[in-house]
Amino acid sequence: MRITQYMKPSATLLSIMLTTASYGQPKDPEPAANTGNLTVKDFLGDERVIFDGDGDGWDDLWSAMYPEFKDRSKTADADGDGVSNYDEMILWRDPLVKGPLPSKPTAEETAENARLAKIAQVEAKARKEREWPARKAALALTLRPLFEGKEADPDNIRNDSAAQKQAALQRLAEAKARSAENKTTLERIAAKYGIEREGTDKNQKGWTLVGDSPAGPILMTTQDARSSDSINADDLWPIGLYPWQMPALTRNLTGAGVTTAIFEAGVAPGILTTHQEFDGRATQVGVATAGNHATAVADAIAGGGVVDVTRGGPTLGRLLRGVAYQSLIRGNPLDNFQVNSTTSAVGGQRFSNHSYGASGGWETVTLGGVTYWFWPFNDFAEDPRLGMYSSASLAGISSVDLDSFVRTNLTQLPVFASGNPNNYGPNIPLTSYVTAIGGFYTVSSTIRDWFNGDDGGYDTVISPATAKNVLSVGSIIDLNGAAAIISTFSGTGPTDDGRIKPDLVAVGQRNTALGLGSSLFLANAGGIASYYNGITPDSEGNTSYQGTSFAAPQVTGALALAQQRRTQLYPLAGPLRASTWRALAINSAAEIGAPGPDFKYGWGRYDAVAVNEGLEADARIGRGSMIKEFDVIQGQPIEFLVTLAAATPAIFTLAWDDPAGTPAPSNTVVDSPTKMLVNDLDITVIEQDSAITRYPWILNPDLAGRSAALRGAPAVNTVIAGVIPRDDRNNVERVNIVATAQVRTLRVRVAPMGNLQGGVQRVSLVLSGARPAPPTNISLISTQNPNNADEMALTLATDSGGFFTVTSSIDLITWADIPNSSFQATGVLSTVLVNKNPQQEKLFWRLRSGQ
Repeated sequence: MRITQYMKPSATLLSIMLTTASYGQPKDPEPAANTGNLTVKDFLGDERVIFDGDGDGWDDLWSAMYPEFKDRSKTADADGDGVSNYDEMILWRDPLVKGPLPSKPTAEETAENARLAKIAQVEAKARKEREWPARKAALALTLRPLFEGKEADPDNIRNDSAAQKQAALQRLAEAKARSAENKTTLERIAAKYGIEREGTDKNQKGWTLVGDSPAGPILMTTQDARSSDSINADDLWPIGLYPWQMPALTRNLTGAGVTTAIFEAGVAPGILTTHQEFDGRATQVGVATAGNHATAVADAIAGGGVVDVTRGGPTLGRLLRGVAYQSLIRGNPLDNFQVNSTTSAVGGQRFSNHSYGASGGWETVTLGGVTYWFWPFNDFAEDPRLGMYSSASLAGISSVDLDSFVRTNLTQLPVFASGNPNNYGPNIPLTSYVTAIGGFYTVSSTIRDWFNGDDGGYDTVISPATAKNVLSVGSIIDLNGAAAIISTFSGTGPTDDGRIKPDLVAVGQRNTALGLGSSLFLANAGGIASYYNGITPDSEGNTSYQGTSFAAPQVTGALALAQQRRTQLYPLAGPLRASTWRALAINSAAEIGAPGPDFKYGWGRYDAVAVNEGLEADARIGRGSMIKEFDVIQGQPIEFLVTLAAATPAIFTLAWDDPAGTPAPSNTVVDSPTKMLVNDLDITVIEQDSAITRYPWILNPDLAGRSAALRGAPAVNTVIAGVIPRDDRNNVERVNIVATAQVRTLRVRVAPMGNLQGGVQRVSLVLSGARPAPPTNISLISTQNPNNADEMALTLATDSGGFFTVTSSIDLITWADIPNSSFQATGVLSTVLVNKNPQQEKLFWRLRSGQ
């Protein structure tokens, strides 16, 4: 006979424990029952389950039924009836009242019992085999595959799994098949408008033709300064480089071993790979003319800081060092974008930088030696390109295309410049400017929107930075120890459908207080490796290089540092999803202004140190505890508990790779309010004791009135006048919990709102401050596997996305990992399979967090 002792978790343990006790070889002799050689176990069948929550070895319910019984000696016989106290419990009898002794069966009864037992055994096996498919299917609903936690992640939990790679390769094959046809079509579009596919305007601003629209050609232009100190990246570098570094924060990160893709628009979209700043670490896809803009963007990410410059005084070191100054970079022109972007993702480049965007807003044109303001859209008083979620383009570069790209290539996060059209234009009514009609410049005096952007400088972010699944970066002025100030040119939200863009900001504009040798840099594309540091104009006469073009690569480089750190923490782990990196960056952002997001700064300034601290907290507490990836199924909310220590704030950030929206054709509608969010999810956090619900931050985009006061009002996260703050526009939501003097238990809830495309949505959830509560046991049952009589199914309620390992012990003192017993919890319930040992008198199981 086997006794299974089922124990609830101790408050100090992370998991449940299970004890099995075998009567085959007991350590303590059992009392005979005056029936020859028979003992009580001979009359109880094969299995007896007792429930032992306090771990004293006695069934809790039986003990509650007989509270007057105090003697816990298993071998004693309190009522003197020849049956021990422990066997009285097994027989479910009163230990203080004598009961009849088991009688010895006759030889005929023994034989008949044996015959019936064999029949029952055969019938039981047949029943198990019949019922096994249904039981197996039921187990599969919550079953989590086990793997060896110390080895590389198995394919089934990797975001770059074989199936995922196959989907990406299929996209690549389709892009290659269309490449020649698309090229021919783009050449016809260029001939239609009398332009080149790649060109440069009079301001030496490069552009690339990517498609056509009813309102004219679709062009991507460069978004023309950096300061690693302003995003705290230099504190992660080896110490001793600069006097302002904080040695306590160093991680010795340099970006070594990480490759980043750079995509560039214009007639000269190539990186000068021979530039001494790159020291052989830069490569270029295809034949592309090297350009200043592409080379400077590459240097902002990976420049080695070879040459010292002066900062208005003594030499302070290599101020032109890139953020990830020992990383590898791979340049790509926008030509053949679909092929090159997918190739970079399949090749393991986790981040790509895009310092370009659709042209938008007022321009100038010189006719007959006279410079005129130029309005590109004769049919509109406002430029439809500002804030637009752009429809699919021939070259595959649009908001729709980028969202589809991330959905297919889960593990590459595109980082986009938010654009520079803000606060530009004549700013006064004009009686003479030119517009385009029928391919010709025509003088017009029609009333237009004389200044780019809505009142207050809103609604100027440029696509594809309006895509939902990319990380969009705006520009602030170099801090120099001061408060963050948005660059007047930086593209801002809300998008036309009311979403928050940019997501974050970083330095993209020099601070004149820093002197001539400031952080603005231009690596000349010419044959001589020369530098622009604010003293000498570049080859095109520019005296300053600034823009969101140089804010975005700061963030891209800092993410490369974070990737290097994650590889150190998890050398063999599969890559994180793009949505996870996006959630981590937003969760860690340094607050600017009022709490919560706004339409100019997004969620705040990128903080490289905080991002790395988030990675380290997840590794310290247990993989998947603070940085989570799991699936949400339609109609099935995910809930789990977390604990928040006293005097500790907490942040919860949810992000997901939303399916592409369905916009009107590009450049045909001004400020379309149609929501582009497809799969609507909500995150809330409920305080268990008070039942108070904490909601995510929301902003008022005021799409109808476009009031600067309403758009600039602080974000809210509380119920006001009975209105619950619910976000049904963005595919990122963040809940902030303020610190109190009490320890609190919080219930995190992620709920699908309405239908989900495909019935399921991958999500990423990043926590800081709070930590998941221990799992709770739901059931422990025999699987009735006809091929494994010892197989048990252990089902627990765990925090979704966490990684756990099953450990075992025979004495509750020494614990050891069971081989090949790690798993990832991807839902509310997790079932794992363990095997009992028929020869083991006692065996305890529990979970530990992590692999």
